[in-house]
Amino acid sequence: MGHSEPASGVCSIAKILIAMEEGVIPGNLHYKNPNPDLYGLLDGRLKVVDRNLPWNGGIIGLNSFGFGGANAHVILKSNPKPKPISPKDDGFPKLMVASGRTPEAVESFLDQAAVSKDDEEFVGIVNEIHSRNIPLHNHRGYTVVAGGDAQSQTVREVLEVSADDKRPVWFIYSGMGSQWASMAKDLMQLEVFHNSIYRCAEALRPEGVDLIDVLTKSDETKFDNILNSFISIAAVQVALTDVLTHVGITPDGMVGHSVGELGCAYADGCFTPEQTVLAAYWRGRSILDTDLIAGQMAAVGLSWEECKQKLPKDVIPACHNSADSVTISGPVNSVGKVIADLNAQGIFAKGVKSSGIAFHSRYIADAAPKLRKSLDKIIPNPKNRTPRWISTSIPEESWPTPLAQQSSSAYHVNNLLSPVLFAEGLKHVPENAICVEIAPHGLLQAILKRALGKDATNLSLMKRDHANNMIFLLSNLGKLYAAGAQPQVQKLYRPITYPVGRGTPMLNSLVKWDHSINWFLARIGVENKSGETIIDVNLGKDEDAYLAGHTIDGRVLFPATGYLTLAWRTYAKMQGADIEKTPVVIENAVFHRATILPKDGSVKFGINFFDGTGAFEICEGGTLAVSGKLTIPEKIELEELPLNKLEADKSGLPLNMGDVYKELRLRGYDYADMFRGVTRSDSRALTGELQWRDNWVSFMDTMLQFSILGKDLRELYLPTRIEKIVINPGRHMELVSNLTQTGDDRTLPVYMYRDINVIKSGGVEMRGLRATLAPRRQGTQAPPTLEKYVFVPNSNEKELAEGNSEKARLRSITAALHLVIENSSGALKIKVAEASFERSPENTMAGTVQAIIEGEPTLASDVAVVTTHQPDTLVQHYGESGVRVVNKDAAAGPIEQNCHLAIGYDTFGRADPEAILCNLRDTIKSDGFVLLEESRSTF
Repeated sequence: MGHSEPASGVCSIAKILIAMEEGVIPGNLHYKNPNPDLYGLLDGRLKVVDRNLPWNGGIIGLNSFGFGGANAHVILKSNPKPKPISPKDDGFPKLMVASGRTPEAVESFLDQAAVSKDDEEFVGIVNEIHSRNIPLHNHRGYTVVAGGDAQSQTVREVLEVSADDKRPVWFIYSGMGSQWASMAKDLMQLEVFHNSIYRCAEALRPEGVDLIDVLTKSDETKFDNILNSFISIAAVQVALTDVLTHVGITPDGMVGHSVGELGCAYADGCFTPEQTVLAAYWRGRSILDTDLIAGQMAAVGLSWEECKQKLPKDVIPACHNSADSVTISGPVNSVGKVIADLNAQGIFAKGVKSSGIAFHSRYIADAAPKLRKSLDKIIPNPKNRTPRWISTSIPEESWPTPLAQQSSSAYHVNNLLSPVLFAEGLKHVPENAICVEIAPHGLLQAILKRALGKDATNLSLMKRDHANNMIFLLSNLGKLYAAGAQPQVQKLYRPITYPVGRGTPMLNSLVKWDHSINWFLARIGVENKSGETIIDVNLGKDEDAYLAGHTIDGRVLFPATGYLTLAWRTYAKMQGADIEKTPVVIENAVFHRATILPKDGSVKFGINFFDGTGAFEICEGGTLAVSGKLTIPEKIELEELPLNKLEADKSGLPLNMGDVYKELRLRGYDYADMFRGVTRSDSRALTGELQWRDNWVSFMDTMLQFSILGKDLRELYLPTRIEKIVINPGRHMELVSNLTQTGDDRTLPVYMYRDINVIKSGGVEMRGLRATLAPRRQGTQAPPTLEKYVFVPNSNEKELAEGNSEKARLRSITAALHLVIENSSGALKIKVAEASFERSPENTMAGTVQAIIEGEPTLASDVAVVTTHQPDTLVQHYGESGVRVVNKDAAAGPIEQNCHLAIGYDTFGRADPEAILCNLRDTIKSDGFVLLEESRSTF
């Protein structure tokens, strides 16, 4: 290495680190004979390392003696953790994901993965780093490497993605036809998959079914029995869903094809694994135990409408797969004739394996009672389906019906008999979705690619007869990451502990930067002490974003204390000093005009100091904004007034932060975030406490706020002059360091000496503050709402006695709505549904309800009127008020979903009051309310 002069210490540290990592102290080159004057070397007490010396780690001291007299010493301790011994080939492939700003940045990580494929800690730490999205990393990639020397099985891919957009993930559950012999054999080495399969197997054991044998040791003849097909597909879908859940991938939506809706029920939380496989078992058993006609199914290249027109009456369109793909179902002879006729016309038609069963047709209706009876035992308490689950067995117009609301036995019997509306279901999948087909084989991949377009990403997790489905699964989890999702792939492997062992490859050299853009650096500085300094303030910059909280009368104004801090900071910089160590006195600070900060764009302030006087001017837009005089005194303590601490006024109730800023808001001050720093005040604003958030601008501004708080008039005042400001940062930071609170909880006392117009807090003192009344803009704030607590009687006898029924009704509705709002768990939008039946628009409550809710601060409403009686009249009545009119029968089912309040009229006088009440109950949340208005004649 040679003698590197000033860098010799750093070079020695590098040498020590290499020795710690390798477990070997490198020998010194060219050492043969010791210096005869060094007796310690001659007698063997000291030894020069002249050859590579094995070393198990420990503590090393390093001395560095500088030529100019600067000496340093450092003590380093090596990482005591050795590298864990990993089997060279454990048969389990390694998946590693990475992201970067460029493709080369991703390739850098993937290249190292190929070299360090047997290093579990390296793979684990890279996966941990990329377990969360890294902003501006617009390229993602993955690699799957088999252990040992299986280089031929390496899978690798790098893609460009939009790192800022979160793409929705949809699960697609396939049906019959995806099964194949020993389909689960490769994946049984994956622990979460293995556990799920065995859980399903235990559920089927009492029925005399050996699921493990079917999934791992079967041949194709095993699936001549449709029961084995059903349970295999269901079990594998449960296990694959568990794998995705285990790595943190949950669906934003899901669609099932035929029996695939059992998989949807599991993913939606409606079924347990046991219920899923048992439902599949009884689906097959019910068909086998029923004497059905010999049936057949076929795939044809026709549209859904063409099938309805061309097919004979005894052949039924069973599955609407896509715009030009339909599966038909019917008797063997009839379907065979259709196939022959279509082929003769040059139209694609081909029989599919259905085990002689005409699924999704009336020909298997006799199996329905047996299936219903069995499913009733499995599903004693059906759960509601969530909006994520798109039904393909019930037309969309029937989704509000009770049958479609729950994953019940009736729903799944209907699934067996009804056509599969898969193409309709796919219309709900977003254009940019990541669709994961969950099945033993990607049966629907071609259909999905045609139906969803080029912006969607389609993946499947298993493939029929693939050489290694473990590699195929991991590859598609990698594709899932590369497409923009965030699978926690390290959860598939043994967890790593930190620090990682010695010898783990360093990551810093693998990180690559994007050098494709040339950046221009603006140089703004002070040419001389009398020159002008330009300060650029932009709310879009992180360091200036806090200023958005200084909002007055609906506009963001640059704070008065911001000008003072700019002058202080600039002067300290001109003197080459730190602002925290520069006490200053600012005199005769005059604020000539306010500066409004725009949401977009910047404001430039020019600061001029005049040599010899300390006078300064701050200009903006070519005009003077602030002027004053700044000096640095020899003894800052002599500039402060020796004032005693004030006692808190106890004649009234003290104010907390909420009270203070409610009062200031009434005057037009809309302070937020950093500028809400007055935490306490006595009733006369003489003493209080201010937050210290390591920001001089916001802290001194809260002092101005406190001084204004004591003014009796609720008017808007802006500071125009401050006679003198004394800032002692050393004293201030000493007081802060003595506080017992930490972080944003740190507060300093503030005292307002109103008789002499002086305010003090921490190391800051302000004298002679003058503020001028400013005109307020109209309409920037809603009028204040004064509330009071009163006891509300359960009767309106007083109003009714006065003959004022409208007032009595309004009072009752108001009390009821306040009760709903108070029990809405802090919701900011109150959802109300009103079943108006045949009532005229003038007699409905919707308009009144909307006005009461939106009269409350911060609350919004979502009010719907549900009726089948002249809905157009209601639409015309409510116009653009925001009240929705829904054409629906309240007796047929719930009128809305997840409402805080449901309203009904004359319910007990109708034909089926119990059904209407149940529908109103199903309309509201679990903690919602039902409001009924009944005629006296009903009782």
